Amino acid sequence: MILTVWVPSWEIEGDGRVFAVGRETSTWLTFDEDRAGRGAEGAQPIEGVARPLRSWPGEESGCRPVRIDVGGAALYWDAPSPVEGAVHLSGPISTNAMDAPEDFPETTGVVRRVRMVWRDDVAGHDGSWVAGAEVTYEDVDVTYVPPEPVRTLDPKAMAEMRRRAEGEFKRQVPLARRLRGERFRIGLQGSAELPPPPGTVERDFVGALIDVEVTGLLGD
Repeated sequence: MILTVWVPSWEIEGDGRVFAVGRETSTWLTFDEDRAGRGAEGAQPIEGVARPLRSWPGEESGCRPVRIDVGGAALYWDAPSPVEGAVHLSGPISTNAMDAPEDFPETTGVVRRVRMVWRDDVAGHDGSWVAGAEVTYEDVDVTYVPPEPVRTLDPKAMAEMRRRAEGEFKRQVPLARRLRGERFRIGLQGSAELPPPPGTVERDFVGALIDVEVTGLLGD
């Protein structure tokens, strides 16, 4: 069985986890039922068998810890209500590098596909960032730590900044000194705390999707 698993960006950037096509991986897996129809990245239908677990310190408040066995994999689920037996659910499955109930097994498998996931955020007029609705997928052989987010100015904002720079240049540099090849220095005042111009687009790395062919459980 092949499961599509979501890997949050912080596991790759902060924890240094690496996933490569053809390489075996072992990790705890967490299921998050998509009750609100959010369409989260990697959401998929699953059919499995649920069984309740003992209460533990890491469980979500007000939920019931449950293990779901599906296709040879073990998924941890903070269920909203008691559940046991056959289940038909839909939602994302994600890696869990933090914590799990005592003796909860890791799922092992071979990575068959890796997709880096990017999202374009847009600067609003109040200086805040608005998350883009669309994401972009990049098929790669191995996950990597991306460079700093790339910002692209809105064409109108870019034209305004160019106009202001040219005006400042003409104000500070006398006409007699504007000779080709001559070196000069001017001072432009600004602040790193200024919000980005409205319409600025920033491409952010938000995570990765890996397709894992399940081979078994570790520590069951």
